[in-house]
Order: sequence, then C-alpha cells, then structure tokens
Amino acid sequence: MVWSKILLFSYSDAAAWEVQRTPWRRQAPCQGIYQFVVFCVPEGIRGFFPDGATNMLGIDIGCHSLKIVEMKGNRLVALRENLLPDRGENGNGDQISNALEQTITEMGARKKPAWGSIGGASVITHISNYPQMELPELEGAVQLEAEQFVSRDWEEMDFDFQILEQLEDGSFRVVFVAAPKALSDHAIQYFKAAGLYPVGVSAGTLAMATAFQSVLERAASSEERRGEGSIMIDIGAVNTSIAMLADRRIVVLRDVAFGGNDITKSVMSEFDTGFKEAEDIKIQPGERGTRLLDSVERALRPLLQQISITMGYEHRQRPQKNAIYLVGKGCFAPGLAKIIRDKFALPVSFFNPFEGFDADCELPEDARDLSSYTIAQGCALIGGDEHEK
Repeated sequence: MVWSKILLFSYSDAAAWEVQRTPWRRQAPCQGIYQFVVFCVPEGIRGFFPDGATNMLGIDIGCHSLKIVEMKGNRLVALRENLLPDRGENGNGDQISNALEQTITEMGARKKPAWGSIGGASVITHISNYPQMELPELEGAVQLEAEQFVSRDWEEMDFDFQILEQLEDGSFRVVFVAAPKALSDHAIQYFKAAGLYPVGVSAGTLAMATAFQSVLERAASSEERRGEGSIMIDIGAVNTSIAMLADRRIVVLRDVAFGGNDITKSVMSEFDTGFKEAEDIKIQPGERGTRLLDSVERALRPLLQQISITMGYEHRQRPQKNAIYLVGKGCFAPGLAKIIRDKFALPVSFFNPFEGFDADCELPEDARDLSSYTIAQGCALIGGDEHEK
C-alpha cells in the first residue's frame, strides 16, 4: 500500500499538530485536476474546522517572493505578494517563516487552513500508461517505475499517484508524484510558525494545471480554449515547469533545470556586471536594449530546445496546439514572450488565474502580475475543493 502524508491536528490546539500517513483514494479515474495532490486531508479532519471556517489559503513560496491567495468557495477574498530577503545559497528557514507570518498577520489570516506547494528539480511528476490490472498490482507497477526516477533512498520520499483516465483498450493513464519528505516537512514548519493550519501540499506543476482547468470551467471565453494542446510555462528562479493540456486533460508534465537566474547570468556575462546590476538592466535597459535582447535570446536556447522536445512528444499524442500561456516573474524578461512566439508560431500571453472568478479585492492591472499568483490560486482551489467534500 502506498501512503500519502496528511496532517492531523486539533483546530483549537496548534501545538498538537502531528504528521501521520494514510492511504489516499485512487480507485477510479479522476473527474478533474483537483484530485492531483501529493498529500491529502482525510474525511475525518474536516470536523476539526469550526463553523464558518470555509476560507482557504493557497500559498506559493518561491526563491524570491511568496504569494498568498485567499478563496471562499469560488470567490477571491484577498491576495498578497511579499518579497523574501536574500537567503543565500542554502536559504534560511527562519526568514521564510518570519516573512510568511508578517504577511499572514497583515492579511488578518492567522488560524486559517492553508494548502501549499512544493517544486524544483527534486519533485518528480510523470505520466505513463499501464495495462489494465487490479488496483494493488497497479500501485506496485507505478511505484516500481517511480523508483527509477529517484536517486535517493526511497524511504526519504513521499509518493502518490492518480488514475487520469481509462483508455478504450482498458489501459490506464496515470500521473505520479515523488518528492523528498523534507520539502513537505519544511512547508509544515513554515505554516505552523505563521499560525496557520496546513491541510495539504501539492506539486506546483499540478497546482498550475488546476488553475488553468478551473478557468476553462468558468471563463466566458472557455470554448475558445477547449481545443488541443494548451501549453503553460512557469519560469521560476532556478526551475521551469511545463504543463501541456489537451481538451482540458493533462498530456505532459515536465520540470526543466532552467530559471530566471540563468537569464540574469547571461546578462551579467554580456555586460560584465554583478547580479543586482544585471537585474536593473533587465528592468531599465536604456540604450543597451539590443544587447540585452541578444543575451536573453542566448540564455533561452536550452529552454526552447526542451520545450520543442516536449511539444514533439505532445504532437504524437494530440495533434493540435492552440496557445502558450506564461506564468510567473521569470517570464518578465525583456523580449521573452516574443522570442517564444516567433520560435513556435503560436499566440503567447500571460495567464490570468482569476478569469471568471468574482473578487472582493482589487486585482493587479498588469496581466504579468496576475500570472504570478497562478500556483497559489491552484493551491487554494485544491484545498477548497478538498475541504468542501
């Protein structure tokens, strides 16, 4: 039996939080991306929440900033982004906890349930097809394949999977996620220190896909987006996540070891300057615009190659592709959207994860800033969906 991490605690006693494990459901093909979680709350835990505690926080802690989205059902209550201090090469957990606590306090969101995300090269998401078999045999087959992707001790990993669909020949399409337990443990510690009640953690790539699927369900323009091959690209500081969806179903999930820092390093090399100065040049290039665009284009070549490989695989599975949607501040680099548009001859735009949702708060006017909340919004939707079941 494969186990998923859950958090069992009494709502009135935050100090009593305990980490345990329990089997997670996977008996039938899922009906939506909401079920694609690494760690899930069992039915019994919902009784710990007091009456009226229906708001759910989705939290995305990145390398340079943290994003928080508060949802009540399908209504956006609040959102907030705060920069994180420079944590050095190895990071600093206390600084993250302090920044999160400060942000939560400013929002008046202490003692609320929260759903977080984990990401990076060590978080493995993969989709495979398996012959029709009984669930216990399928569990063993999926875990056996997952172990081939993991270089560390298997006992150090959290692992779960979900059947995406059963194909016409009876075989199963399955997505699995394997992640170091330390990542979820850190998220638990951050939430606990901030006075929150963590109820689950998802892989960031799957949270991103959840946000996209949710927009398709609600947006007035969703019919235009239901075609084959929507592509989402989230460029973080050190890692890029790619999610490809066909007819609202996940086709490919990939994490690529490329991030915004690689673009900055290319600018540093071009102008023989330091990291901060290179960031300033990216924002205000002045007369250096042409050289800046050249350095961004050179930096993007490895990523463009990986996107091409991924799209080639997707093309064999689903022939059409509609559009590319960009997510996050790593995609703000000058000329990046045009470079991707010219390379793949597809419309490119920044994704709005709140399209079709009512909001009680003011939203950023810049579509780029809206896109930065995509993973946090996906987490809030997953957590809210689980809490209401």
